[in-house]
Amino acid sequence: MAVKQDVSDRIRDLLRDNPRGMNISSMVRAAGINRNTLGKYLDILLISGQVEMHRFGMAKIYTLSRRLPVFSVLSLSSEYVLHVDRNLRAIFLNTPFLDLLGLAEKDVTGKKLDYTSIPAFFEESYPRLLCWINEGLAGVRRRGELVLPAKGLFFSCRVDPAVFFEGQKGVSVIFEDITAKKQDEKRISESEERYRKLVEISPDAIILHRDGIVFYANPAAVSLMGATAADEIVGTNILDHVQVEYQADVRRTIYDDLRGKPTPTMEVGIFRVDGAPIIIEGRGVRMHVDGEPAIQIVLRDITRRKRTEAALRESEALYRTLAEISQDLIFVIDRKDRVVYVNRTAADFLKKPAGEIIGTQRSANFPKDIAKHQYHHLRQVIETGQPFRCEGTMGEGDAVRWFDHVLLPIPDATGSVTSVLGISRDITRHMVPEERMPGPQEGKS
Repeated sequence: MAVKQDVSDRIRDLLRDNPRGMNISSMVRAAGINRNTLGKYLDILLISGQVEMHRFGMAKIYTLSRRLPVFSVLSLSSEYVLHVDRNLRAIFLNTPFLDLLGLAEKDVTGKKLDYTSIPAFFEESYPRLLCWINEGLAGVRRRGELVLPAKGLFFSCRVDPAVFFEGQKGVSVIFEDITAKKQDEKRISESEERYRKLVEISPDAIILHRDGIVFYANPAAVSLMGATAADEIVGTNILDHVQVEYQADVRRTIYDDLRGKPTPTMEVGIFRVDGAPIIIEGRGVRMHVDGEPAIQIVLRDITRRKRTEAALRESEALYRTLAEISQDLIFVIDRKDRVVYVNRTAADFLKKPAGEIIGTQRSANFPKDIAKHQYHHLRQVIETGQPFRCEGTMGEGDAVRWFDHVLLPIPDATGSVTSVLGISRDITRHMVPEERMPGPQEGKS
C-alpha cells in the first residue's frame, strides 16, 4: 500500500482536535476515510510511536502519543544512531553522531551514504558496514566490530531492519564507541602476558589450583617437585603431596585463602613426585583466572635451611654446654656495653647469679679502674673488627688473680661487629713464683 502523507496528517490533526481520544467508527465519519484504509494507517502510526491505543471494554480508543518522539529520544542517547532507507539514503543521524562526524544535519540527511563524508570517516571499514546495511535491508540482523586504525577508534555495530514513518522500510544502525574498553582489554592482555613471563622465569615455585586441583605449575615448581614435566603435577590434588601431619593446617589455610583472608607464610612437609620428603615454605593468595576463583601459592624449598638450623641449634647447645663447664671466664658484651652472656665460672667470680648479670651494664659489675680499661679494649675491637689480647689482674687483696684476656669480634651478616666475645683464663700459677705459692702443708699445725 502506498502511504500518503496527507492521510497521515488528517488522522493526526483529527486526534489532536480530540485529545480525549476517538474510536475507529467516529474517525471514519469525521475524516471520511475508508475503514480498512484507516485501520492500516493507524497500524503504521502505532508502529512509529506517533499514536497510542487504549482499550475500554471492547472499544479501542486512539489518541496522539504523549511520549517523546522516537527521534528525540535517540538524540539524547550516548550511542551513535544512523537510520538508512531502502535507497541507502541517510534519513536520520542523532546529535552525538553528527558531532562525531563534524557535520550539520543538512549536510547528510536525505543524501545517499556514498555522497556524504561517512565513507571517509569509516575508512577501510566502510565496505563492511555497507555490506551489513544491505543485509539489513534484506531482513538480516548483524552484530560486529568496526576498527578505524588511523583514528585509533573501535566501534561495536548493530544493524537491524526497521520500519520508519509512513511505513517506509530501512535499517537502524547503532554504533557504540568501545575504544576505552578495547584499550583496557589490551592493557589487561599485556599485563597478563608480563605476569605469565615473570611466572615462567621466577626462581620461586608457583602453583595455581582450584578446589585443590592443580591446573598450572611453573618450571621452578616442576623442579621443586622432582618432576620432569608439568603434566606430572597438573591434575593432581594439592593435598596428595602434603604429609599427613600438615594436611589439616593446609585445608584450613586454603579455606581462608578462598575467603580472601590474609594468611601467613607457613612451613609444610611435602612429598616430591619420587616420594622424597622435603620441607617447603609457602603462602597462598586468592585470584581470578578466566573469571573463576583460584589460589596461587608460592613455594620455596627450605629443607637445607631447616637442616642447617637444626645443626646450628645442636652446635649452639654443645658450645653452651662446653662454655658452662669451662674453667675460663666467658662473657659476651654488645655494642651498648651490656652483658649478653656470662658462663657459670664468670658469674661465680663476680659473686652474682648469672641472671642478675645478664642484661646489665658491664661497668656495673667491676671496679671503676678495671671497667675503664675494659671499655677501651672493647671499643677497639668493635671499631676495628680485630681481636685483642692482654694480661692483667682482677680482684682485691689476697684474692687478686692474673688473667690472660682474649677479646674476639662477633660480626653480623653484613660484617658489622655487633658484640664481643671475651675469654679470660686464670694464669696466676704461671705468673707467681713457686716459692710464694702456698704449699700443700702450709698453714697446718
